[in-house]
This record gives sequence, C-alpha cells and structure tokens, in this order.
Amino acid sequence: MVPLLAYSFMSRELTSGRIAGQAPALEKVQNSVKTWRGKNKPDRMEPVLEICRQSMYDGGAAERTSESLLVFCDTQVVDGAVQPALGTGSAANPFRIGLTCMALLESYVKVQRDPTLSTLLHLDSTHSIVKQKYPVFVMGISDRSGSFMPVVYYCTSLRKAQDIRWCLAFLKRVILHEFGLIFSPDFVMMDADKAQFKACEQEIQSTKILMCWFHVTQNVHKHVDGAKLSMITRKKIFRDLYGLHFAETEDDYLRKREFVVRSWRGAGALCLRVKRVMDHLLKLWILGARFAQWQAFHTPTGYATTNNPLETYHYTLKLVNDNKRATPSELVSGLDLSRLGYISSMSGFDNVPTVSKRLKAVFNRAEKLKELEAEVVHLHSLIVVRVWPKLTSTASVDEEETEDAPSANTIKNSYRSSNYRRLMWEGMPEGGWVVDPVGRSCKCPCWRKAGMCLHVIKATKVAHMHCPGMPPPALRFVSAARTNRGRSTHRQQQSSLSVGAVQLEPVEPVWLKAAALFRP
Repeated sequence: MVPLLAYSFMSRELTSGRIAGQAPALEKVQNSVKTWRGKNKPDRMEPVLEICRQSMYDGGAAERTSESLLVFCDTQVVDGAVQPALGTGSAANPFRIGLTCMALLESYVKVQRDPTLSTLLHLDSTHSIVKQKYPVFVMGISDRSGSFMPVVYYCTSLRKAQDIRWCLAFLKRVILHEFGLIFSPDFVMMDADKAQFKACEQEIQSTKILMCWFHVTQNVHKHVDGAKLSMITRKKIFRDLYGLHFAETEDDYLRKREFVVRSWRGAGALCLRVKRVMDHLLKLWILGARFAQWQAFHTPTGYATTNNPLETYHYTLKLVNDNKRATPSELVSGLDLSRLGYISSMSGFDNVPTVSKRLKAVFNRAEKLKELEAEVVHLHSLIVVRVWPKLTSTASVDEEETEDAPSANTIKNSYRSSNYRRLMWEGMPEGGWVVDPVGRSCKCPCWRKAGMCLHVIKATKVAHMHCPGMPPPALRFVSAARTNRGRSTHRQQQSSLSVGAVQLEPVEPVWLKAAALFRP
C-alpha cells in the first residue's frame, strides 16, 4: 500500500460526499500505513516452502521425469511427514537450496564415466540477483569447445566453507544414490577464495584444484599497479608470468620457476618497494600451497584455463534473473526458468576444440592486416601447411597492443596482449610452424594450451578445409580444360621445336625441397 495513493483515494471520496468527515493530514496517513505494514508483513518464505514440498529430493514426489525440478534442501519430520527446513538466512540458521533435474545429472555422469573425456568443474558465485544479496552458485563442467554445462544451481545466504561443503556433499549423495557413482571430477576451477578451496579440499579430495588464469593476472595487475612500479619492472613480471603459464610440462615449469624466483629476489634486493611486491607475488601465486596451480599443462589440451565458460553463462543467467530486488521465491522461479531454458537447447559434450569468438576476431584482424603467410606443402600422401609471420606485421599494431605490462583492457582481452602475441611465435623453427590442417594440430605454445591457434585457422583456410567455429570453405566449380582437336596444341608445338635441342638434367620439384624442412 502506497500512503499517497491512500490519501488521494480518501480525498476523492470526501470531496464526492460518499464519505462524511474532514480529510486527515498526509503525515497521519503515512504513519497509519507504516504501522499497518509492520503488523501485516507478507510471508515470503511460504512460496519457497511450497516449491520445496512438491519437488524436494528427500520425501518429495515419487514420480519424476528427467526434466522435472529437483530441489536440494534440508528436511525435518513434522507430525510424521517430511517437511522442508529452510533457514532464515542468519548465521545460526543459514538459507540453503539447490535446483537441478535428472537430465542435468545424467549428462554429467555420462562424461565422468567416459575414460576418454576429462571433467573440469567450474565453481564461482554471482551476486545482485536477489533482494537479500545472497550469493548464487552455478556448478557445472565445460567441454573442449568452451561450452558450459550446468549441473546444479545453488543459493546460500552465506559464502563460508561449510555452506559450499553442504552444496558439494548433497550433490555427492544424490549422484551416488541415483547412479552408483562417486562424484569425483578430474579438475575444479575456482578463484582464489579460501572458503571454496577449503570446501573442495575436504569434499572432493581426489580432484586437482586449479586457479583461474584470468583471476591471477587480474590480481597481479591490481597489486603491481597499486605499488606504482616502473614500467620495466611491470614488463618483467608479466613476461615471466606468461612464460610460466605456457610451460610445456611440469619439468619445464619447475626449471622456469627456479629462474623466475632467483630473478625476482635479485630485483627485490635493489629496492625495498620492489621486494615487497615480489615477496607477495612469490608467496601467494608461485610458491604457495593453495593458489599456485594456474599453469596450462595441468589440464588436457583444449580445456579451459579460466572460469570464462561459467562467467559467460552468468551473463545469460542474469538476463533471466534481472531484478536486483527479487524475493527468494522470485529467485527460485528465475533459476528454474534458466534451468528449463538450458535443457531446451542442451547439446552433448563436445570433445573437439572450437575457435572462440575472441580468437576469430583476432584472426580476422590479422587477415585484414595481412600479418600471416602460409604455404601448402605436399609430403607424399600428406598435406601440411607452413605458417610464418609477415616481417612487417608488428609495425601495424597500435600502442596498446604492444604493451608488455597489460592494462585492464588487455587483461580482459588476452589475445591482444603482446605477451600472448610473442608466445605465438616463440620457439618457431626456421621456416615457420608446421601445421597439420587435417588433424588441426600445431606445436606452438598457444595450441598446446587451447587446442586451437591462429596458425591452425590459417592452415585450414589455405588448404580449403573446415575449422570448427569458422565459416565453411566456399566450394567452387573447376573449369574443364579446353581441347583443340584438329590442330596442333601448344605443347605439341613446343615438343616439335625441342627436337634436336640439348637435353638438360631434370630439376628437383619445389615440394621436395620444402619437404626437407620437415624431416626429423
């Protein structure tokens, strides 16, 4: 009830004569409405409890379809019946609820049971989609194409380790009971959050905990920027970080880490401010026991090294749950709509690396500036493509793209950073990268991480082959060769002229010379 509307209604009735008496003061009406609101507060918990009674996993409906809503919540026995026990959101009585369905659980179980696939679980929270400011967790896995597959939607009033443990423990119990499978993803990707780390360490002990690479670079950028270090020092820090992230193997990483530790400590010995920054970065991100697992070699080629698949899904989640002042019942209904929306367009686990939108944009820009050159080489029955950079390509890049100490913009668009561009050509053999357009493989550091790189895209384009995520190659008709019957052809004329001429030694084909570049 709005006080001004009530006051206007009373004034209209008094003026028309339908109500006798004198019009009250506006302040008196406002006080009366305020008192009425205090005595007649709406029960916002009852709609959520009703949803739980109909769909809760423990004691809910006996018959369910694969797409029926399945609610995870605590229960209690009241008068011999199982009833949901949702907390009020306080520290002593937290609010916890999870939403999923058998279809989402089955899709995850299918991936974990396949020995040829890897399960990379993403764990992060989003805010500002409910009036009470409760965090919402969407747990799910990503495939090699970068697509996100949600498994369960959680909402908790707190973000402590015991709350995240409750979410993981409930999911473990349901998967074990319904499918006879122990919930144990190969990897879990998260931010540097102590509560998330502690919960995963206790509940899924066999899972390797990884840090989001974007979160690492973002935090290092903020810390270095706040310390106001010199540009030379900033360049050195990020150059070393990228070198560690793209390490080929664990042995390669340990060798590079040893050099970085000595180098950073040596730089810190010359300046106290630099020493403080270097000691902090070494302790937290490189030598620490919790948040130092952010290197690309930990995950198989093509799998995500950031939480970007989950963050992208968070964007679509907020398109449905766009009311920052939504009640808990409205939040639960919105999360259920997001679940149904995903199920309607759900596709299987894609085990093929795909060109992302960002990489596609970078390739189109490189093509526009003619930064890449390629040549098809035929090795007997094989077709390989040699890709190398144009020598003048670096001159066409703007200042922001050539900075070694990335700004906030290049942190968000990693393909634009000069460190990433440098690693595209680091270790390139003489003559360029040798790319297999059929298997879409390359030996550059970028391909080892993402399973896709600019060299593969260029090679497939030159070889007229399809690359996932790129437009299919255009097919053109081949014109038939003309035949001049009844008259001497040009080749016959040349052969007649060559009669009696000096015979030269046969020239080695060009492709045989190129093949020598690729022999071991």
